[in-house]
Amino acid sequence: MCNAISYVKVTEGGKTQIFWLEDKDIFSDYAQEKLAGCKDNDFLGHKAIRIFWGLGEKGIDKEVRDFWNTEKLPPELAGKVKDFDTYWGRTFQKCFPNDDLRYVIEYAPEAWKSRARNLLK
Repeated sequence: MCNAISYVKVTEGGKTQIFWLEDKDIFSDYAQEKLAGCKDNDFLGHKAIRIFWGLGEKGIDKEVRDFWNTEKLPPELAGKVKDFDTYWGRTFQKCFPNDDLRYVIEYAPEAWKSRARNLLK
């Protein structure tokens, strides 16, 4: 199982790109068709990222479980975490599995803990 935030790092021709999914991707008509059969935390994973972006086997799977620690994330994602609800608000509400929510409750700063507690209720 993959953790939030998951991404795939692809380096080709000396250029590195990262690919991930956020709300606008996961809840799009394209994703619902392309990722048919996925449910819950499947949308957070590398397989969904690879299918959505057509990556095949290219790249390296990466993930950061303590995503609130933006120093561990690539800059493209770190900036988005600062406005988390815009990019992953629906995903957090609908796709985060209970074990990830428990992890947030145990290790995250208090603001994140209370959000996760509310989802587990």
